Amino acid sequence: MGRRFRRARFRDSTSVELDPISAGRGGYVAALLNVSADGLACQIRADTANDLPSGERVIARFRLAGNPTTFQIEARVVYNEDSSRRDHRRVGLQFSQDVDWQPIRQLLASVLESNSGASPRQTTRGERR
Repeated sequence: MGRRFRRARFRDSTSVELDPISAGRGGYVAALLNVSADGLACQIRADTANDLPSGERVIARFRLAGNPTTFQIEARVVYNEDSSRRDHRRVGLQFSQDVDWQPIRQLLASVLESNSGASPRQTTRGERR
């Protein structure tokens, strides 16, 4: 059985900015689908998703409902797949495990645990809902 962690899903529209670390590439805005202290899933237009292949490193910036903190963290694209929404794709990011990013991941876990604006729930790693 996989490790358990808190994941929040959002009813309200929440966006995430994705800035590829590769030089010469612009940033993208995607709809945040869910987030945990380990990573997030988002939905992005298909014509821009091609610039975010698996393995691509990005800086992800987002805010959570009911919290003024803007989270900014390095992440790696772990999947880029078809979405149920036409002309869009789902992109999954895994946050950097590097020690430099640990304080942000801990703060995010704390906010997810206490955030009343989202609906955190326990899920098993790899489970999709």
